[in-house]
Amino acid sequence: MVVANRWRSSEDDLPADFEDNRDVHYAALGQPQDAREFITALQGKLRTSLDRFEQALAEGTTGGVPIVKKHDEPWIRVSPCGKQEEPESPGGDQGGDRAALGHDRPAGHPEVRRVRHRLR
Repeated sequence: MVVANRWRSSEDDLPADFEDNRDVHYAALGQPQDAREFITALQGKLRTSLDRFEQALAEGTTGGVPIVKKHDEPWIRVSPCGKQEEPESPGGDQGGDRAALGHDRPAGHPEVRRVRHRLR
């Protein structure tokens, strides 16, 4: 069942050596292990993005994204985009096997670095 992957355990997706090499995996992702440090950095990025958006609204440089009123509240109107193609799943099945997902690769492997780069 296609939607079954939505409810699967995320623990099953971790590499078998995750606990032993947690520091290596976090370093490969460029993320801190400390939750407070992660949240503080994320809040800083959010504040910066919201400040840039507020400035763009004031300058009228939002690229055509209008702020409208809906139920007497301000709303951001975003034009709908067309239907996007479904991404290919590794192995062509419901998520592929662990090797197809790269779980058998060390954190410094070129494919892992490529994925990390795309996430930034």
